[in-house]
Amino acid sequence: MAIRHTFPSDKRRPGVSHEFDFLSGSRGLVPTQRRIALIGIRTTGSGSATNGTPVQVFTEAHADELFGTAGGSELALMCRAALRTFVDMGVAAELWAVPMAAPAGVAATGTLVVSGSTTESGDIVFSIAGRVFRAAVASGATATVCGDAIVNAVKEALNEVPGTVANAAGTVTYTHNHLGVNGNDVKLRVRSRPAGITVTPTQPASGSGAADITTSLDALLTIDFEGIAIANHTSADTADILANAADAWAATKKRWRHYFVGENGTLATATTLAGTANDQRVVVVSFELSEALPGVLAASVCAMASSREAPNFNFNSTNLSAIPPIENPQDEFIDTEVETAIAGGVTPITLDDSTGRSMLERLVTTKKTQGSNPFFDLLDLAHSKTVAYTARQVDAAVARVMHQRNLDDELVRQVRSTTYNVLKREEDLGYLHRVDQHAAELKTERDPNVIGRLLLEIPESVVPLAHQTHAVHRMFVGE
Repeated sequence: MAIRHTFPSDKRRPGVSHEFDFLSGSRGLVPTQRRIALIGIRTTGSGSATNGTPVQVFTEAHADELFGTAGGSELALMCRAALRTFVDMGVAAELWAVPMAAPAGVAATGTLVVSGSTTESGDIVFSIAGRVFRAAVASGATATVCGDAIVNAVKEALNEVPGTVANAAGTVTYTHNHLGVNGNDVKLRVRSRPAGITVTPTQPASGSGAADITTSLDALLTIDFEGIAIANHTSADTADILANAADAWAATKKRWRHYFVGENGTLATATTLAGTANDQRVVVVSFELSEALPGVLAASVCAMASSREAPNFNFNSTNLSAIPPIENPQDEFIDTEVETAIAGGVTPITLDDSTGRSMLERLVTTKKTQGSNPFFDLLDLAHSKTVAYTARQVDAAVARVMHQRNLDDELVRQVRSTTYNVLKREEDLGYLHRVDQHAAELKTERDPNVIGRLLLEIPESVVPLAHQTHAVHRMFVGE
């Protein structure tokens, strides 16, 4: 290849001269901005944020100020989950959120009904949406007194629960802060109580009305995000996500991002939701019988996935303290259910026996079939993320080389060599491998139909994640 320089050919004076090219020889990768966004409902009439407008969030208190000063909002709780996950991971990505107005409809309600009187002093231990409370009562406390104690305990931490409680003669009614079906995701649990009383929960199920996430998704197209976590989790929301993904990943839009939704209902529900998506850009997180809100599940896993520069980082067995563990270990996924989840394109959360914390088993996408045939090449999120990461790197490097250039043979060669350098650098970092084995497939050629267009074909072999080691033990006796 000829040496490129700008020294004028009409210079005749003897001597040694120099020029400096700080750009074309660079093989380094550009730093990527790790940035995520959360979409959820804000408390009606509370908070300073504007619905449908992305806003950056810095602390839990800031999230409360923006989305729910009158009490815990769905979106503020998602922000708390993301921020706490950043603490777990030791690295924080940039956090943004888009508030939605509550839909028209009915707020979900549930009850904790106290019967009898205590025959000993102690704590009524209960939880709302995973937040555990202790209501201290004395011996001889009536149902009404116990109900008042439950209400007072919750009032101490209204920013950490998505609703309010009120007592009437021992019947404590939980009312979700927002109208809509998302309130039906709240779980009320009674963990222990003093002798002499019973506390019977009735789960919220009366919420109706659904928020439309389309406007919020569209508002995020003007900013480059690595991941987007969404509180909603229905097939209609999946259709909106896929439509937004098609727009975001369009050839000239270049907003390569992945979408996260959660499901705390049955594994069958999560598997059906994943089947509706069947897309490498969508992650469905399932924690059956979990008290965590679906938005909290989505936000925590989204934050985790954005916490590392390496696009193919292996998150297997990562603990997530923002997701409360299931109270009864017998209710967690068994081995066959974990296998069913992964094969169905669902990311399962289980319990880490050694720490007692919630644990992500394997981070997978919903892409499991192609043309009705099994297709698992894009099952791990790492594969799709690495391709998007490479696209960002090639985009930056080639744009620098092409700046104010003509399409000549030199540019064709330089675009190819620049792209090759990007791939080799990613190979050095452990993101890609076998670059030289595929070098012949790296092609640059002029478009035969469009003047001024250069076509670039890039082979990428992603370094796969290490999932399993199988050992065979052979015992020899009597030798």
